[in-house]
Amino acid sequence: MDTISTLRILTIAIALGCAGTAHSEVRIPGSYASTGVIWFASGSGQTGRILHADAYTNLMFCPSSSHLVGIDGIMFRIGGNRDPIAGSKLNTSPADAGVSFSLNLITGGAKKIENKTTVEARHWLECGTQLPGSATYDHVWPGKTKTLVVDDTGSMQNEIDAIKIAIESSLTEESTLNYDREFAYSLLTFKDNVTTRSPISTDVSPLLAALNAITPSGGGECPESSGEALLTALDQLEADEDRAGSILLVTDASPTNDLRSQIKQKANALNIPITVLLTGDCAATSTSIGVMSINGASDPNLVQNAVSAQDFFSDIAESTGGVYKYSPNGTVDDYVAFIGDRFEADSIDSQDLPVGITTIKGAAGSSNLYEIAVPENVNQLRIREWASGGQVAIYLSREQIPTALGSDWAASANGTTSPKSIGVSHPVAGTYYLKVQGITDYANKALQVDFGP
Repeated sequence: MDTISTLRILTIAIALGCAGTAHSEVRIPGSYASTGVIWFASGSGQTGRILHADAYTNLMFCPSSSHLVGIDGIMFRIGGNRDPIAGSKLNTSPADAGVSFSLNLITGGAKKIENKTTVEARHWLECGTQLPGSATYDHVWPGKTKTLVVDDTGSMQNEIDAIKIAIESSLTEESTLNYDREFAYSLLTFKDNVTTRSPISTDVSPLLAALNAITPSGGGECPESSGEALLTALDQLEADEDRAGSILLVTDASPTNDLRSQIKQKANALNIPITVLLTGDCAATSTSIGVMSINGASDPNLVQNAVSAQDFFSDIAESTGGVYKYSPNGTVDDYVAFIGDRFEADSIDSQDLPVGITTIKGAAGSSNLYEIAVPENVNQLRIREWASGGQVAIYLSREQIPTALGSDWAASANGTTSPKSIGVSHPVAGTYYLKVQGITDYANKALQVDFGP
């Protein structure tokens, strides 16, 4: 009886470069090959650099003396540039096949959205009389650094407990999914000063160790150095030329200094969104909100001249493309849900999904996230996928990222390629997130959204 082996997609990072982290497989009887893409950037500084990608397919085992591996693909940038200009690069050999691509980076490096680049490569393997196996995968440059900026003063126990739970859970789930890029992580904390607890690293171990070592303490004076912490985080992200970035800040206090202009200017120049979970405020009044509180406890003796945390952080989040949530009376579970959702959202580039039919494709284990804007007074939200070409499961939630373990609505694959559908009667207006999870490779799937009568 034939042994069932795998053709596995491996992606490797090397010095001076970033790699995607898509790990996928296609099963074929009796043989397997390792495949992947190596990214690297040549040149110095953010100008005059060239982005290279080497895609390969390497035979690892075949019991027959007759075997062949091959690869073909293209490299393309958001701005329309591609290598090759037309057609596809192709290479085959008995054991090791590879193709190389390169494109010029425009000024701004990884922080420039127009530099986002994809290698779409098809790898295949033939062994003896077995049916050939193949798989097509997208590998994306740049990777992304997810930075946590956390108030670790004495009043932050619930929030820090929630951060530890949410991040550990999110990283565990992240390790089981097939993302198309590499992720790095960092952690800064602040009181009246700023501490880098875990520098930027693709290894999750330092981040988890630093999180677990946090013990809330101090912070007797309410305003804290959150503005300075954000600028420090932005400086560290700017120094990394080969990754994009995002920031998640959690605090219950106003900033010591109103540095919003500098923060917004720098974050927008680097295309770094700043998401904020705010659970309190030091200011007694606000131009837009009214009476403030510290961790939900209203106090008429709060600092009269403190910067309004709600005004400050809502402005920063909205101006940089992040998400702002004010939750002074939230529970640990509330905070876990928000932090986990936003941390996962930073792993997946969501796409707007218009009303009508959209053609989609993806790899086994991949996750594609879509946003659906539902207006007021809709009687029915209907989502349907169909057409041959593989198995998918679909998950839908309102105002949060759905997962296979938690969603408001779901339609599982059930081991079939039969059409999947979700219907929501009288949906509340807002943003709905639809996740399409590839159970097998899929292509030419039709995804339809409509608002029924």
